[in-house]
Amino acid sequence: MDIDDSGTLRPDKLALSNYPNPFNPTTTIVYSSVHSGLTNLKIYDIAGRLKYQENMGFRTGGSYEFILHAQHWN
Repeated sequence: MDIDDSGTLRPDKLALSNYPNPFNPTTTIVYSSVHSGLTNLKIYDIAGRLKYQENMGFRTGGSYEFILHAQHWN
């Protein structure tokens, strides 16, 4: 993820989407970046509570998919 000096995410360096939608028990998160580096996925609920965290490890620049199974979350 690319963040500038003000702490703002630079969308020209990172793309993120999911389908079919974030409310299904299983969703596919698609992300891409032009940079290589350590990648972590964090998902928060609407109240700002961390619901899921995954260390994706080192990724080279490119596009990736991650299938999230959330049917057992409370």
